[in-house]
Amino acid sequence: MMKVKQRLCIAATLLLALALVFAGFVHIAALADDAGGGTISPIIDECGQVGGEGAVTADIYGMSMQSSDVGFGEDSRYFSNKAPSVAPTAENLWDETLGAEFAYAQYAVSGHNLIKVTVDLAAEAVDAFAPIMVFAQGGGGVLEVNNTAKVPSENWTRKEYTFIIGEGAEWVRVIPSAYVEGEVKAMWMQQITKVEITHTNELPPKDEVTIAPVYTDICNGNAIDGQRADVYNVAVNNDKQDKIGDPDRIVFGANPDAKESYIDYELQGQDTVSVTAYEEILENNVRPESSTVVKFSLVGTNWEVDATEVKTELGDYATGRWTKLTFIYKLNAVSDAPQFRVHIYKPADGQSEIELGHIDIYDSNTADEDKLNAKHGLERYSYLKGQSNYSAVKWAELRNICDEALKAIDEAEASGVEAVVAKAKADIDAVVTAAAEFEANKAVWKKEITDFANEKGEGNYTAENWAKIQAFVTEAHEKIDAATSDTAATNAILDAKEKINDVEKKSEGGNEPDDNKPTDGEQQKPDESKNKKCGGELSASGFALSFGVVAIAVAAGAIAVRKKARKE
Repeated sequence: MMKVKQRLCIAATLLLALALVFAGFVHIAALADDAGGGTISPIIDECGQVGGEGAVTADIYGMSMQSSDVGFGEDSRYFSNKAPSVAPTAENLWDETLGAEFAYAQYAVSGHNLIKVTVDLAAEAVDAFAPIMVFAQGGGGVLEVNNTAKVPSENWTRKEYTFIIGEGAEWVRVIPSAYVEGEVKAMWMQQITKVEITHTNELPPKDEVTIAPVYTDICNGNAIDGQRADVYNVAVNNDKQDKIGDPDRIVFGANPDAKESYIDYELQGQDTVSVTAYEEILENNVRPESSTVVKFSLVGTNWEVDATEVKTELGDYATGRWTKLTFIYKLNAVSDAPQFRVHIYKPADGQSEIELGHIDIYDSNTADEDKLNAKHGLERYSYLKGQSNYSAVKWAELRNICDEALKAIDEAEASGVEAVVAKAKADIDAVVTAAAEFEANKAVWKKEITDFANEKGEGNYTAENWAKIQAFVTEAHEKIDAATSDTAATNAILDAKEKINDVEKKSEGGNEPDDNKPTDGEQQKPDESKNKKCGGELSASGFALSFGVVAIAVAAGAIAVRKKARKE
């Protein structure tokens, strides 16, 4: 009986141990599941199916789909085919009239706490559209963007918006923000390419306050683009880049009834507007007191006001004298002025015209103004070299040096900017101009005509004719030295080659007296050359014929001898 009890006790102990081990494995597995999001399966929508059986979305409305490559590889994307009259908000999403204007993709969620929406934006829409909107039913309503990522391609820009979903959410709705107040943008310019809804135990930290971007309008057109909200009566001038340094400038338009031109800009947290302008110096090398100036106004809040600060730089260039003017306007409160206007006035009789080279909009608290000025200074330096002074290849080389330096300025420490600019200017100075290239080519062209003459061979000409050839070479060299264009140099070369080719060579036997020619009273020797072929030697057929004749003669002699022997 004791043995049975002992055996039962041992068995129970083994079962308990196994149970504990099994429970440990289950606990470890549970922890592993919990670390990876538990049993909550992620929802991944590659945006390749608008609806129907097997669609990832629980519901979709007012959205179309297309597949193409906008710089990130072949992708499928949703885009709104609705054109809402107002921006979507938590309140108007359910308005009986407005609610139908908003497209969306809806997903059923259960325990998910993170949603990332990847959006592709056309170049002109990157800063025009607000971030994609996400609404969570039962999980906090409209969700705030937690963090973002931005990846540009050659054509479009890809943005990733991450939102945190509150507890208890039953579904989330992704709503395109395809609405821009005061300006119509095509809905296809904002496309959703991926939606990822997951669960994580460690939510990502919220982005810090976004630094206002530095925006530069290079004044190369009169279209509404970038942060431009409106333009009125502006024209573009591009005929003085090598005198001023900016390739394009905006000037007062051609409307005869207008007294001003202007450009309106949207603000994106910036507080400073800096307008670089140029004016031709007319009298006494100073600006008359009545000269026109650039003024500013906050749209809907005040009348035109003068710049907060004006900087003047007297320019002295080879073909004209210009003044570079920088009009700087500092806003007191960004939030009070969502838009501002830059005014350009019509010059009075006798006044020179103001030409806007570029307009910078930035936050004075966060922007590196030294880098901004360094970049503009280097750009001007490169353009003042004058595109017309270089070949197409060399101008492209010069501009590439400048472009690479602009990137290096952005990446450099503040203390290293000056060195980057100095090296770039030295490299730009080293690019060979068209005039220098042309002079270097003259030596090549002169050698070409000299070599052409020498290849003719002095021994093939009489002394008199070889002297003619040398004279043609000298004449060609002089024409090449005096040439001011490739055409003139080419014509000199072709003319010289034609003249050299026309010079008569010595005839066979020579044009000079022949010492082998018989004098009077001497018997002329047979011309042995008549018996020579193919360079003075018998040909194979001639040799064979001669050999055959000799063989026949020998055979005939042998026959005759044999006949004579028989007779004897």
